[in-house]
Amino acid sequence: TDSDTRATSAQQSLAAGSGWAASGVRYHSAESTAMPAYNRVIGAKAVVSSVTSVKVSWGAVSSRSGYEVVRCNASGGDEELVKTTTYTYYTVTGLVPNETYYFKVRAYQTINGVRVYSGYSDVVSAMPVFNDVTNVKAAMYSVTSNKISWSAVSSR
Repeated sequence: TDSDTRATSAQQSLAAGSGWAASGVRYHSAESTAMPAYNRVIGAKAVVSSVTSVKVSWGAVSSRSGYEVVRCNASGGDEELVKTTTYTYYTVTGLVPNETYYFKVRAYQTINGVRVYSGYSDVVSAMPVFNDVTNVKAAMYSVTSNKISWSAVSSR
């Protein structure tokens, strides 16, 4: 189609000088000035925010239009786009406690209407969990029952 031809032409133009990847293919060029392929996202971290959320953060990449936060497996495969953002962090919500979640991030720049990508960050992980129950106390309440109490569990 015409749009496929335009995308292919744009990718070939990008290959000539941007050093960025178009549609997941990385191109290299000595005269790279836009977003070089080696300019991948670094410093990624995943930190538990609550029992059902994880905050993913990373270092800024210069000359970028935005970032894509991707959920993946431990080896980086089975990708699912979580969020496109211009910030250097995103809090992923709606997670299930006691499951490990893996994420990676890449930057992108839109050049002539085509999104070109940096390399992915390292894969980072976090596991939201309930906090431990503390201050458990048991006392005889009556001849036939006991009273058990504990401190409230926070969600972090």
